[in-house]
Amino acid sequence: MYYYLKGILKAKEPEYVILEVGGIGYQISVPPSLAPALPPPGEELLLYTYFYMREDGVSLYGFLTPESRRIFSLALGVRGIGPRVALNITGSMSPLEFTQAVLAEDHALLTKVPGIGPKTAQRLTLELKEKLRELAPELTGRETAPGIAGSTWQEAIGALVVLGYTLDEARPAVEAVAEAGDDLEELVKKALRYLGEK
Repeated sequence: MYYYLKGILKAKEPEYVILEVGGIGYQISVPPSLAPALPPPGEELLLYTYFYMREDGVSLYGFLTPESRRIFSLALGVRGIGPRVALNITGSMSPLEFTQAVLAEDHALLTKVPGIGPKTAQRLTLELKEKLRELAPELTGRETAPGIAGSTWQEAIGALVVLGYTLDEARPAVEAVAEAGDDLEELVKKALRYLGEK
């Protein structure tokens, strides 16, 4: 229904944001870990959204990348996974990390996600392994370089946003300079040099 929404960020809380689009304020649920990568209220924001309908109402869920939205959608299709746990997945792991964990059947890593126990981790790998193998290039093509944690990737983008850059400027800069082994400080420094040269 809604693939993405682009508007002005009016408010942000740990579990949701208010995005004003065309004079309408949308409450969009987001992973708590997303907050550092979001601009301050009053700035423009684009979120890839997932419209979820159930008997007691409808909800919107938002993500910074289409890959995270796709992981959320795939996780929802697994028996026993609801939107809260699917959101925990996207907030705890990058699409690359989740794909690698499922393909490697790394149940120990998957059970670190809040709401996922051993049986649910087994169902995730059983039901998603083949789908993720087919979709791996699509889901990981715009992800961090091997050896960089997804949280570091997001924190670097968030740091650039805090320094005044837009998401459309920050994300490509981090993508362009990231190398395996980079920590947060090094990644931000390299991205700033890259932006300064443009």
